[in-house]
Amino acid sequence: MSYSTGPLPKYHSVKDTAEFDAIKERFYDACACGNMMELAAFLETTPAQISDARRRLRISAKWFRVAFLKTAAHPAWLLYG
Repeated sequence: MSYSTGPLPKYHSVKDTAEFDAIKERFYDACACGNMMELAAFLETTPAQISDARRRLRISAKWFRVAFLKTAAHPAWLLYG
């Protein structure tokens, strides 16, 4: 097994909006949020940044870290279910 020795990535790329939406739904479940405003507040970001992430198909690594620290939701589960 080898580990990356470089800096941690700032985002995770997804292949399409369907994959992004599935991940977002897991964030909703893990964070017990009912809408994007609540999710954005929970993840310490803005709804506009979530919408921009969906458009770019890139999810901020910070969101995984915040969700893990606040809820113990494992980032692998958030990504892959």
